[in-house]
Amino acid sequence: MGNKTNHFIEFKNSIRSGFNKIFDFGGISTRSEFWYWILFGLILIAFSVFIDEFLGFTLISEIMLLVFYVPLQSLFFRRLHDTGVSGWWMLVQVTVVGVIPLYLWLIKSSKTENNKYINKVRINIWHKLYLSLYIIFSLLLTIKPIQTYKIPSFSLFPTIMIGDRIVTSKVWSTENLKRSDMIVFPFPPDPSIDYIKRVIGLPGEKIEIRKDLVFINGELIEEPYAYFEPKERSSREAQGLIDAVPVSRFGPIVIPEGKLFVMGDNRYNSADSRYWGFVELKTVKSKAWFIYWSKNSDTDTFEGINFDRIFKKIE
Repeated sequence: MGNKTNHFIEFKNSIRSGFNKIFDFGGISTRSEFWYWILFGLILIAFSVFIDEFLGFTLISEIMLLVFYVPLQSLFFRRLHDTGVSGWWMLVQVTVVGVIPLYLWLIKSSKTENNKYINKVRINIWHKLYLSLYIIFSLLLTIKPIQTYKIPSFSLFPTIMIGDRIVTSKVWSTENLKRSDMIVFPFPPDPSIDYIKRVIGLPGEKIEIRKDLVFINGELIEEPYAYFEPKERSSREAQGLIDAVPVSRFGPIVIPEGKLFVMGDNRYNSADSRYWGFVELKTVKSKAWFIYWSKNSDTDTFEGINFDRIFKKIE
């Protein structure tokens, strides 16, 4: 019982010390402190998974892990000092192959003879810069205010074309989504794939498509972005398919609460809500913002770059 109590006290003291020394890159840190912080991290990871999966508080769980990793950086510096090497060996973690040898070194025992790092090392501007950059990049990776995507299909033509690379901005509140927004979301049949489509119908609305025209609550809506390939439209009219299900005729159906009805702009060539159903409102990740690069996929030459599309706002 006494041994368990001692371990708990050491654990508590190590965690408290780590937070107190969050900006301390000098001196040493023992191997036991390292292991207690790894245990602390495993506990936080398990708890973050719980609040993410069962309570849905994704951002809170990510911030919790960020709070763990920031003081861990300075602790790693001190741990390396305790093994007799420079804390700047931490930089090997920026390479994939460098992570394993770094952690193997971190679990080495203390070096007491001829260890110049036992006396406190002077903290300089580079330590502060390192931690500042680490915090900034960690916040960007955690919050993900913007993301980039390469467009692989013509389903959003002509707004977005194959070869366009776009920037999307994070959706902080789904309550602010409106009709015509171009959104990124997990593909309902396979959530491992991100899809991008345009919001057409909102929760609680009745949607109907008749002869390619979209009606919301019985009223025809204007869709300047909708594209119907002229030759294909003529062909469909000749074959009597201009009102075929589900491409040109759909519904009427009421969109359930918490759901969205989405479509591609290239209406004859888009797999969307007409085929696989609604999008969960809470799963929406981001909104299309602008095209940052555009190049024809069928050529590698300089002439294939679409300069007129670069930095074009997506509307």
